[in-house]
Amino acid sequence: MINEARALNLSPSTVLEEAFCNAVKAAKYERWSHKNKQAIAQYNRKIEEQGTFSEKVAQL
Repeated sequence: MINEARALNLSPSTVLEEAFCNAVKAAKYERWSHKNKQAIAQYNRKIEEQGTFSEKVAQL
């Protein structure tokens, strides 16, 4: 399989590094999302109740 990848000009180390980077980004997002879940829900409730700044400006 590695020889086949090299024949296709794919660098196994580059592919692996990209996969690790994507996995780290996904894990960081999941951690951030979980950590900020309550604040995000609170913000969304506020927007539903009060609307956004641009909606208020548009009403002027």
